[in-house]
Amino acid sequence: MMKKNRTIYFLLALVCLGLQSCLFQEEDYFDDSSANRATADVKRCSELLEAAPNGWVMEYYVGKDYSLGGITLLCKFDGQRVTMASQIAGADETVSSLYSVKSEQATMLSFDTYNYLVHYFGQPQGSMADDPNGTLGGDYEFVISDATADRIELKGKKYGNRIVMFAPLYLSNYCVNGCVYCPYHAKKQYLTKIKKVEDDAFFYEYDLRMDGLYTGQMLRSNYTFIVTYYDEVGKVHQKTVPFMFTTDGMRFHEPVTIDGQTMQNFVWKNEEISFVCTDEGATEVKMKGIYIDGYQSYDYYPGTYLMDFYRLNGATNQLEVASQEIQLVKNEDGKSYWLKGLEYDILVTYDKPRGGLSILPQFLKKVQGGYVYLAMWDLMNDYVLRSPAIGLISYPTTDGIYLVDNGVWIGEISGFIFGVYNSQDEEASFMGYTDAVAAIRLVKKTIEE
Repeated sequence: MMKKNRTIYFLLALVCLGLQSCLFQEEDYFDDSSANRATADVKRCSELLEAAPNGWVMEYYVGKDYSLGGITLLCKFDGQRVTMASQIAGADETVSSLYSVKSEQATMLSFDTYNYLVHYFGQPQGSMADDPNGTLGGDYEFVISDATADRIELKGKKYGNRIVMFAPLYLSNYCVNGCVYCPYHAKKQYLTKIKKVEDDAFFYEYDLRMDGLYTGQMLRSNYTFIVTYYDEVGKVHQKTVPFMFTTDGMRFHEPVTIDGQTMQNFVWKNEEISFVCTDEGATEVKMKGIYIDGYQSYDYYPGTYLMDFYRLNGATNQLEVASQEIQLVKNEDGKSYWLKGLEYDILVTYDKPRGGLSILPQFLKKVQGGYVYLAMWDLMNDYVLRSPAIGLISYPTTDGIYLVDNGVWIGEISGFIFGVYNSQDEEASFMGYTDAVAAIRLVKKTIEE
């Protein structure tokens, strides 16, 4: 009996040793294969990025759950550096920075050194009202979900937005100027077309029409539409739809179904001031641009104005009522004006979607001992601000045009100052001011006056 037991124990030990050996062999084999597969996929994706002769068009969506919509980035990869262009910059502008393809839990594409065309959306925005350290929700590290020679699908590492890149075959080797293999002019033409659609389709508000009938309202916010529509029984529905402009119109991030019609792709018809759907079964869907109440054209604003305001007396630190004649003069770009008549000339932008005016912080002049900036002034909280998004916009009334807070600052912008700083850096120290004004009203003078 003991001999029999010894035999069983011996056999069991052999079996265990055999299993242990097989397990170690399987584990070693799997680890080696996994590492090899990861390395091979990194190499494959790197080669695909470099191989596209015209580079890649990236449909870059920003914000948690695509809340800010999408913009176009053109990317050319050379193995170490990526050269980018974007619709939000000038068509002639490119930015080059380092990138890498690497393996972590998956194959990753990472933009490693600062490139404002993409990193800006992921850096802290100090002027955000809800969170001074919050970002706009843009990624610069991406998981490569799928990759072929003409299409690469990415997923943002932090915010999870699905980003698609495709190799544009239609950027031919011959550009509009006749150059042979000219990616520069092809890129410029591509971005110029997108920008033209965006400039033409400037409306904040659209009527949604199906088969000629009013179906709902679409309000634009950044690169999203807030859609309010009615179903067949009159019930009101609302959804937020991210989109991006294309060379001939715009496209929703995902197909949207309203009243039984599914739509995603639209062309812009300038003569109809409308986006017209091109999807099968939804070609009678239109988004017609609506001018807001009080809308004024660019040509309306030039002229002479009486500017009424409160001025801060530096000696008494008291506000005093003041009035001064100023002029709004067209700028050469056809998109802005110069406000003349104060101590320094101020650049005023024409806000085309609103048909109004916008004033933002700007450098004015270098003087002895410092640099003069137009800075925004929060009178109640005694803040002076140079953040580029914080500013004033026009608010028309029956008794004149008031310059009011544009809603970006957490407080309330009351007016502006001519502030003196010790440098042009973002962290420059405020040294004082030469003038400070608040509660500004512009009253346009007639020819008789």
